[in-house]
Amino acid sequence: MINELQKRPFTRPLLVWIIGIYLYVFFPVEQVSSLLLFLLLGMLVFSRVGNHPHYNSRWHWGMSFSILLFVTSILVSAMRDICQDGNPLLPFLTDFATDARTDLLTRLERLQLSKTSRDVLGTMLLGNATVIEREVRVQFSVTGVAHILSVSGFHVAVVCGFISILLKALPSGSLFRWTKYIIMMLLLWSFTLISGLAPPSVRAAMMLSFFLTGQMINRSTDGYNTLAASAFIMLVYNPFYLFDIGFQLSYIAVWFILLLQPPLERLLEIRNPLLSKPYAWITVSLAAQAGTAFLCLYYFSQFPTLFLLTNLPFSLVSLFLIPSGLVYMLLPEGFPGIVFLERAIEWMTNLLMYIVESFSIFPWAAFVIPFDFFDLILGYLFLFLLIFFIYRKRPAFLLLSLSFLALLLIKLLIETLWFSAT
Repeated sequence: MINELQKRPFTRPLLVWIIGIYLYVFFPVEQVSSLLLFLLLGMLVFSRVGNHPHYNSRWHWGMSFSILLFVTSILVSAMRDICQDGNPLLPFLTDFATDARTDLLTRLERLQLSKTSRDVLGTMLLGNATVIEREVRVQFSVTGVAHILSVSGFHVAVVCGFISILLKALPSGSLFRWTKYIIMMLLLWSFTLISGLAPPSVRAAMMLSFFLTGQMINRSTDGYNTLAASAFIMLVYNPFYLFDIGFQLSYIAVWFILLLQPPLERLLEIRNPLLSKPYAWITVSLAAQAGTAFLCLYYFSQFPTLFLLTNLPFSLVSLFLIPSGLVYMLLPEGFPGIVFLERAIEWMTNLLMYIVESFSIFPWAAFVIPFDFFDLILGYLFLFLLIFFIYRKRPAFLLLSLSFLALLLIKLLIETLWFSAT
């Protein structure tokens, strides 16, 4: 475990920062932390002036840095708590993004779609989720595609892929490589800003930015370290993102994709490219669903059973619908060939709505399971121990994992019988 943390340096400050946030939220520690900060700074200054021998050790400096980071996380949380109703850092940018989003969404009114379908399309493209009716939200949640109703990492990845395809027309010289990089970064963050800076989209934009920057400077990137770096930056900006449902679901989904998707993909060796890509999508969906299932049960008390049947066609259609819709909103009315683009967008949107409405009518499309915090702990203990068994191949991990699963199932069964009897 220590070796793995040393390979990924951002995981250590992230864990320290998260501990500080939790302590601030649940315990009144900000006054004590201020005192610790002044004492620590005094010790560091004294050690530099007097060349104190204890601070020649790497571990002493690491411990001092960890304490400093821990105290800072508490103070930043306290400051953010006091200023949580204040204006954002760049209000003119957010105002511009809001006006631009409103203007772009009005262009969807030219499409021959029902109001519900048009609202869903606008939400998929630019995150206008406030206009979605509750009945429609329930249908998307039951069928396991509720993530489509917010601009998430999937949307950002699709947009980034579409932009990269367009930029391939440029030459491949050194100057043009940097030109492509700058254009990609500007368009990527412009989309993230206009779509509302939702935590999942910011997370995806940061990770893609790190990956693209690594490519430009010929440096390899580690998925876990990139994930930890993006989380650390977001929590430094706003520590209370830690309690945002979208933030939690986004990061835990990506984490479990990194953990589980490779071993799941190795279960079957598929060489046919026409089958390997769909199978890769299925394994990604399974890994993400496994990681978020218990958290979704805790927050929503609902588990969709048809997510595999709906996510694959949804993802395939969205690969074309999202870039097509964005291009359509940017084109002026009367642009040559825009009528064909309109018909294609209308057909794809209606197809997605048909899939949701068709699958949501099944009575077993989702199970309602009351889930409390203790159930959540038991669920993730089972899951993490199972992952340890997959990677370490030690039977003790499997036995412990199945024990926690049995305990969870027995608890849920007793609660179900108790409530049905009363």
